[in-house]
Amino acid sequence: MVIRCGCGAEAKYLVYEHEEAHCKECMLEAVECKNQVLVRMIDDAYANSRQGKQ
Repeated sequence: MVIRCGCGAEAKYLVYEHEEAHCKECMLEAVECKNQVLVRMIDDAYANSRQGKQ
């Protein structure tokens, strides 16, 4: 299962507390701020858990 960023690219990162899916370019744009932003990489376990929710 491929998780997509809002821009349509394949998402590789989860950003913010509510885990928005982002590609690398959008993730880098999101973290360019003075506030701390939480980021983690999407792993296979997360992708597989999302598969049943769609």
